[in-house]
Amino acid sequence: MLKESDIIAGYISAQKAEFGNNVNKTQIESDGTIKFIGNATIWNDLPNTTPLVTAKPGSGNNPSLTVLVGGITQYTFDVNDYVVGASEFMHEYKEGSNFDIHVHWVTNGSEGSDKYVKWELEYSICNADATAPYGYAFSGSTSPSLEILIPASTPDRSHIISVIDANVSGTGLLIGSYIIWKFRRIAAAGTAPAANPFALAIGFHYEQDTVGSRTRIEK
Repeated sequence: MLKESDIIAGYISAQKAEFGNNVNKTQIESDGTIKFIGNATIWNDLPNTTPLVTAKPGSGNNPSLTVLVGGITQYTFDVNDYVVGASEFMHEYKEGSNFDIHVHWVTNGSEGSDKYVKWELEYSICNADATAPYGYAFSGSTSPSLEILIPASTPDRSHIISVIDANVSGTGLLIGSYIIWKFRRIAAAGTAPAANPFALAIGFHYEQDTVGSRTRIEK
């Protein structure tokens, strides 16, 4: 039996149920699909933050496995060291929405003066065709970078999150698209730390508006 509280909480019909208001709401469609509209969307990492220790080192300028804590090693990056990887835009992705790219990294030592580290991520994104005729193709890359201040006396092994590219345009981007990337440390304008910093992971924060997709290849 429909309760008065159900009517107040949201609009319910034979076709769908909506909870919220006309702008921001959660919608349950007639087939049971859940969709988030307006500010009801949520954020996640794509597909999970990518651990750099599992990424593929380059043909040269490889990062070094270095003890971070206890017996646990992670990559430290000298200037021009790099790794490559790829990630898929998952089925929850709000197609066409913007996203941002960040790096998790860790200081290696504590120093009495300001130091600087600079990270770069070269990347390219392409949608995918499930069936012929095929038309989507990778067609160039972009290489944002960020120089980061490590203030004097910052504790050793400080875990830092730095956004390399914020609010990247997702215009035309669909689920199943792939982002391929090359992550490296480049020379900073400021003085570098005495010991090479650790880099743990690349993350892609993206917006979700559904729980999965309606079919294997379509939103």
